[in-house]
Amino acid sequence: MSESKSVALAYPRLCLAYFLQFAVWGSYGFALTGYALNVLKFSGPQMGWVGAAIPIGALFAPLVGRIADRFLSAQYVLSILQFICAGLLIYAGSQTAFTPMMVALVLVGIFYMPTIPLINSIVFEHVPNKDNAPRVFMFGTIGWIVIVLVIQAFFGAGNTAQFFYVGAACSLILAVYALTLPNTPPKAVEATSTEKAPSAWSLMSQPQFLCFSVAILIAGIAACGLFFGTCFAMLGQRGYPGGLALTTLNQFSEVLFMALLPIFASRVGLKNVILIGIAAWLARYVCFMESAFEFALIGLLLHGLCYSFLYAGSYMYGDKIAPEAMKASVQSFIGMILLGVGQIGGYLLAGYLVEWYPPAITEYTVAETTVALPAWTDPAAANSAWNKLDLAQYVQSAEEKAAAAKAAEANVDLASIAKDGKITAAELADVVSADKSNTIAKDTVTSLLTQVQSKLAGKDVKAEEISITRQEYLQAQTNDWKKIFMVPAIMMAAAFIFFLLFGKNPTEEKKEDEAQPEEAQPAEA
Repeated sequence: MSESKSVALAYPRLCLAYFLQFAVWGSYGFALTGYALNVLKFSGPQMGWVGAAIPIGALFAPLVGRIADRFLSAQYVLSILQFICAGLLIYAGSQTAFTPMMVALVLVGIFYMPTIPLINSIVFEHVPNKDNAPRVFMFGTIGWIVIVLVIQAFFGAGNTAQFFYVGAACSLILAVYALTLPNTPPKAVEATSTEKAPSAWSLMSQPQFLCFSVAILIAGIAACGLFFGTCFAMLGQRGYPGGLALTTLNQFSEVLFMALLPIFASRVGLKNVILIGIAAWLARYVCFMESAFEFALIGLLLHGLCYSFLYAGSYMYGDKIAPEAMKASVQSFIGMILLGVGQIGGYLLAGYLVEWYPPAITEYTVAETTVALPAWTDPAAANSAWNKLDLAQYVQSAEEKAAAAKAAEANVDLASIAKDGKITAAELADVVSADKSNTIAKDTVTSLLTQVQSKLAGKDVKAEEISITRQEYLQAQTNDWKKIFMVPAIMMAAAFIFFLLFGKNPTEEKKEDEAQPEEAQPAEA
């Protein structure tokens, strides 16, 4: 093959590899904690630990990567690790108990996370123009979006364990495909120097770096780990359409704002970029406090601003303030704060918040049988174009559609009873027998609502006293999301104020450093 053809083929080959790499992560990224909480019925802390398992494994991942890539070419190590990861994901999907799933996911973190720097090294080694590497990285975002939509349409929408097996399939495909990637041999190990390279920890004595580190630590705990740990569970409990597919709005937004980041950085400065990112996280959590569907959409679409400006902005800030000999150390340090300590702390905090603010009631009794509370869907969301995000409806067979329609007839459709978002005893008088089309049994609904309202009121409520709004019903059957999201909102506000008052632009610090020799020069002369 000629050199020109080899260069032409480099981009699509690397793009496909990056697509598969982040399709693996996307398969469980949002679905995992919602599945643990809503389907497996893990406790809040258990949900938090399940979410934190892969970041915990990631703390040990550099050891695996460092040992492995000294002896084998990067593409072979990538293949081996992805093959192991596939087996672990299959095992995790077969578990319904907390401990074995937790162990499997920690191991996923240990073996999956080293593959990210490995595939990055392959990209930078073989991409024809390193300045165009972001064109390859963009396919990671596309891979995440596509795999989430596939799971939403064909594999249970995060409400079954099938997302684990989809991720495992992507890992297996990448394990095989990695063997076809360009050879990237291990770098020669340099002789150990008697002098240790300077560490980022030594910069803590500088107020600017210390202030920056404290700010991103507070923001990092309240950011992605907590968001990933609560988002899918919140969307599902509130009955929004196409819950898992909705999360792809995050990635669409990320593509846009990542492209805008360099423009903002040059015009407003990196300090302000980070402040904008923290403020966006604060605005997102304020939106999530409200149950209206429109606020959820705004909160999701803010993701690009949240992630790009805080995370990528922090890496850019660190690169500017770090001395040349410490740039790599500073980048690793920032990654440890945001992706290690921050993610683990965020997931664990999410778990405990879910435990501290539980639903008032999640089930009720019908004919001496305990069943789950039915959802009271948001009429505006259910009748909007967003309902088309429930992709499963387009791929169901005729038999599946018939079964779904039959199940819908038996279900309690509270939204169809409510007038002006409220159900009273008068509305229940219009409810007739369940054996007629599009209706439900009056006794069932009456029993349901008296049990829910009695729980909310803390006393027995009679059928003729029923008067309950959708907001009250959501309060009964969902976690108290308003209080849950208030905690990270306060943390983001604290990080914003702290960095606003004490943070500096790297350019400001540089100018001060450059001014000192000029003032000292006359004295020396």
